Amino acid sequence: MPQEELVWGVNANCYAYAFNCPNPIGNAAAGAVPGGATGNPVLPGPGPLPAYLAQLIAGVIADGAGQVIQVVAPIANPPGTPASTYLAALIYNAGGFHCLRRDSYTQRWSWKDGNAQTVKLNIMSVPNQQWVYINDQHPQYNLNDLLTNHQQYAPWNYGGMFFGGFFQVPDAGIIVGR
Repeated sequence: MPQEELVWGVNANCYAYAFNCPNPIGNAAAGAVPGGATGNPVLPGPGPLPAYLAQLIAGVIADGAGQVIQVVAPIANPPGTPASTYLAALIYNAGGFHCLRRDSYTQRWSWKDGNAQTVKLNIMSVPNQQWVYINDQHPQYNLNDLLTNHQQYAPWNYGGMFFGGFFQVPDAGIIVGR
């Protein structure tokens, strides 16, 4: 299997992709960020990581305008979602954040690396030298493995990030921006 990519939302970054907004509002060149659609963009900065995470979560919830629900579950056991919704995941560190989304039908995770990049549907397992899907049902190639054993995957640009939470998102998505 080769690397699989998808062209999606030329001015949409990982946050816009994860929350299904191909045309974010505001400064698209700067990238959409949690809270951006409501005029309160959350940017990394000095301060404790727990406070930054709380701001990111509050920004996602605010942008969701009552349509996005934070789902508390461990990363090793991503929850199911009701019909007409899907699951998004937030990861973060002191330098910023990254978002991924899970297809409700296949249970596969995908992500977008930046505004001009394509959506990544699979990733190289370095030890096995094969392209693999990150899938909740797989005992090895799952979201927890990707984040905790990130050095075994390439290209993965988000090593050293922490799991921040899951969000239930309507299939229609939400408006995000900066």
